[in-house]
Amino acid sequence: MENGGPASSCGPTSDDNLLIVSDLHLSQGRDPNTNRLSPNEDFLFDEEFARFLAYYSDPSRRFGRPWHLIINGDFLDFLQVTCIEGAAEELSRGRPKYGLGCGEPESVFKLKRIFLGHKLLFAALAKFLDAGNSVTIIRGNHDVELYYHEVQAAFRTELAALTAPPAAIAAAAASASASTTRPVVQPRGTVRFCDWFYYEPGLFWVEHGNQYDELNCFENWLAPLLPSALQDRRRKSEIDLPWGSVFVRYLFNPVEKKEPFADNIKPQTRFISWFFAHHPIRALKFLFRDGNYMLGKMKRAWGRISHDDRSETHQQRLSSLAQQWRIDESDLRSIDALRASSVFRNPKSWIMKFMRSSVRARLFWPLVLGGLLLSASVLVQLGAHLLVYLFPILSKWITHPASQRFSDVLQWVLIALVAAAGGVWLGDRLFSPKPVALPERAEKIADTLKVRYVLMGHTHDADLQPMGKDGGLPERWYLNTGTWTKVFSPEERLVREENELVFVQCLRGQGGLQVDLLKWQDQAREPRLVKLFT
Repeated sequence: MENGGPASSCGPTSDDNLLIVSDLHLSQGRDPNTNRLSPNEDFLFDEEFARFLAYYSDPSRRFGRPWHLIINGDFLDFLQVTCIEGAAEELSRGRPKYGLGCGEPESVFKLKRIFLGHKLLFAALAKFLDAGNSVTIIRGNHDVELYYHEVQAAFRTELAALTAPPAAIAAAAASASASTTRPVVQPRGTVRFCDWFYYEPGLFWVEHGNQYDELNCFENWLAPLLPSALQDRRRKSEIDLPWGSVFVRYLFNPVEKKEPFADNIKPQTRFISWFFAHHPIRALKFLFRDGNYMLGKMKRAWGRISHDDRSETHQQRLSSLAQQWRIDESDLRSIDALRASSVFRNPKSWIMKFMRSSVRARLFWPLVLGGLLLSASVLVQLGAHLLVYLFPILSKWITHPASQRFSDVLQWVLIALVAAAGGVWLGDRLFSPKPVALPERAEKIADTLKVRYVLMGHTHDADLQPMGKDGGLPERWYLNTGTWTKVFSPEERLVREENELVFVQCLRGQGGLQVDLLKWQDQAREPRLVKLFT
């Protein structure tokens, strides 16, 4: 349990101007040999983001202060890095289909693969830092692997190498030819990592927001590893993935080989019914192949253990964060208590109790499909008896051998249709948790900490709305920075452009703080206000 934790460098900062983005979801990017994008890649705006950083690196646009860029979660998408080429044999053994796991050495390999596929973006980020600006990275549910100190160190090393003089890199490489580690040449700017939030008293609370989502919340956000008793013995560490991450790894990644933007359908839970409706055969294949493997992983996560110290570790690290950020510990605990109840382990749900027990016995899919087929067969039989009762003249026709054969075929067709419809209905019910209510959580956070602005991401929906007034305080605002990926509706697959390339700009001055929700307009090479309607 000592592989990660709150970074000691994270805490209150200076009064720089702020840029806040989230949900870039960088994964494998372009293959260095073919220059083709990975089918799992969701981030298509390397050039646009590079120009965005160059715009704010211009000294004439500093407004008298350096910029502090806050990347509020899901910057990197470790879940969608499935490449294993070049990985050590002990890491890749037995995992060719789903990619590497989420232990510390596996995550370091994935990080380097992300850097390799997005050279332009990281070079622009290095230049942004070299211009004297700073970056803070808050982890989200897709880059929870930033919890590992070794991953953070690898990020700094890879980024620093992009600004190091070629001669310095060559000299360092010659002196350590046996080592594969790149030399660390720090840029003038700084990179910091925050496990949970960024906070300025009376002004800002910034966090990703996945902890308020039943599908993507972690039971112990500050101690997100599997209990040691449940970890793979071949690994030193492993992340305890929530339900949504399991689906990305074992459902979305295989499906995206033919549907590259499957996981961009929002809300995420609508993809289940869309998948069954548009690809029923592939959906059934998933149930018996990838789905069975996925359930095996769930079984391990639901395993019974005699002792689990993660909650204690989480609370200890929460106390440490309260000291670092100068927040009353009781206030931080009350915010932590706002998190959603994970559908992975909700003890009040009879559906989850049934799933948990059936998964342990590897009977879940047989029980579901058997129940659907049995129900369909009973309905067909009842329908036949009802027809004979209402129309006795049909009895002779129904008992004729030819009619009986036709009836058998029709019965199986109806059974298949009812089973498919039942599967869509069941999937929609099982995997449709409550809507993610970030504005409501934001208001409670604002009430607790007396801050004016609460900023989140995660949902990929750009938002700006007032949270009312409290005790004479100025009006408070909830903001959501949308995403830098493509977003589709499940029905018409229309691009919702006002959620893309969105960020928050905060300018400090003698007249106070000016906060704007903006969208980067790449054709104009400048930001514009986001168009939101009431």
